[in-house]
Amino acid sequence: MFAVLFQLLLLFSFIYDKEDIINNGSEFKFMITKFKPSNLDGRNYICLNLKEEFISDEKIQIFDNLFVSIKKNSDGFASITSISKERPVDTSDYVKAISFHSRYGTTNYMLPFNIFYFKEVYADEIKNIYKKSIKDSSKKVYALVSIKNGKGLVKDVFIDDVSIMDMIEK
Repeated sequence: MFAVLFQLLLLFSFIYDKEDIINNGSEFKFMITKFKPSNLDGRNYICLNLKEEFISDEKIQIFDNLFVSIKKNSDGFASITSISKERPVDTSDYVKAISFHSRYGTTNYMLPFNIFYFKEVYADEIKNIYKKSIKDSSKKVYALVSIKNGKGLVKDVFIDDVSIMDMIEK
């Protein structure tokens, strides 16, 4: 009985945490890069290739825990302002990330949100719309991400300022 209650408590705290990020977090628009989608094989998700650029002066090793500070640029899109091993004290708009070694011999980092989940019944439509939009250089494709307490979640994907979810419902 205790094990069941403990599992339910964990589940509810996980759901509450995610809902709190979605409802009360700061929203940022992250541009999605224009090259072949990395993963369209999942049943109810797509992996997003977020455009993120920042070179840090700090010595970063593989598997370091990092804090990535984010702000909105003049175009209204997310811009990375700093990467540090220490939690930023001057902003609450940051996410925790982990560094990794790329095949080109450099140390990179991965933001903790690069997957957009949706109901499986919409899978084929969403994947087709997303694939076409990524190939079309005239389209502005971005992810709306909510960030709070070092965590982030993708809320939606937009193509030319129209929600991909709205596109499939038409």
